[in-house]
Amino acid sequence: MKLQRLFIALELSEAAQDALDSISVGLPGARWVGRRLRHLTMRFLGEVPVEISRAIGNGLATVKSPTFQLRMKGIGWFPPRGMPHVVWGGVEENDYLLLLKLNIDQALRQLGIAGESRSFFPHITIARLKGTPPGALEEYRDQNQAITIAPFEVAGFHLFSSVLSSRGAAHRIEKSFLLERPDS
Repeated sequence: MKLQRLFIALELSEAAQDALDSISVGLPGARWVGRRLRHLTMRFLGEVPVEISRAIGNGLATVKSPTFQLRMKGIGWFPPRGMPHVVWGGVEENDYLLLLKLNIDQALRQLGIAGESRSFFPHITIARLKGTPPGALEEYRDQNQAITIAPFEVAGFHLFSSVLSSRGAAHRIEKSFLLERPDS
């Protein structure tokens, strides 16, 4: 049985990518995530049989949510205590983003795919860390916390496949889904 590693995500605007590029420096021990790999994960599905991935694509096509504006805000890391492994860029609270997440999860539940056990924490991974000295993260955050990234329109979402290799991950859009534009 052939498997695909799948996730559902939003792409970032070029302006957001440019802003993240501008702060992807100056942190010892950071492996910066390249712009082709940056996204906002709505749901990680993991290894899924190819036949089921087709059904997932069809189920996600039923998701109805409006387009919306998304604004990035803040920098943090996981885990918040202990040895951090990931630096992330956050997003402002957004009811439309949460509605889209709810609608995606509902479409997946109708396919028999159980919900996630952890809470949804929308973020964009900026870097993975190894050997970052104590205090360097706080200094990095203090230097970059005030970065201004213009809000951007989220007009759709994507089902991605991901292939892992010794050179890192490669993501490919398997299927795209447009959100509904409000009547003018």
